[in-house]
Amino acid sequence: MADLKYRFVIFDFDGTLANTLWWAARQMPAIAARYGTRQIDPEEYDHIRTLTPDALLSYLKSPPGKCP
Repeated sequence: MADLKYRFVIFDFDGTLANTLWWAARQMPAIAARYGTRQIDPEEYDHIRTLTPDALLSYLKSPPGKCP
């Protein structure tokens, strides 16, 4: 562990530490095409940010088994 530059990595998916919505939005068309989920319009972003993970999967019409 002495050679490690960083001891911890923090993943922030809800925008508390970093606003990552723009990055996720750019990835969604490819993900939707690959996995057959619904496309998201930019007008929906504010609504999507309020959803729980289960509600988001339902909104995207994505089966839970496709999510790790």
